[in-house]
Amino acid sequence: MAVRPFSPEELLQLLTQSRARNRERDLTGLLLYRNGQFLQALEGPAAQVDALIEKIWVDRRHAGLRILMREEISEREFPDWSMGFKNINEATEDAVPGLSRFLERKFDASYYVEHPSELWLLLRLFKIRR
Repeated sequence: MAVRPFSPEELLQLLTQSRARNRERDLTGLLLYRNGQFLQALEGPAAQVDALIEKIWVDRRHAGLRILMREEISEREFPDWSMGFKNINEATEDAVPGLSRFLERKFDASYYVEHPSELWLLLRLFKIRR
């Protein structure tokens, strides 16, 4: 969670920096943002993912980092994205069909820990609709 909401300009700066660094580190993934909460999927070499998690952990702009799921994969879900991004604050049901049931819930890590299949469904939905 962000210690304070990010402005659109701050989100763009974060995204620009993340994409450049992720390309250098052979990382791919997706970042979702809603009301000061981030949900991120990272893919790549374990050492690089771990190093980035450590960096996020000590970043003073964030608090309460939780790893919801960690698994080895045979192929990447987001191979062409150094960091796909969606500001869900700006998403509407019309813009992303099928999204409303996700937006009706709290965008909350605890929910997705209990419902990991819905976590992946949410991430894949944005991949398809991007």
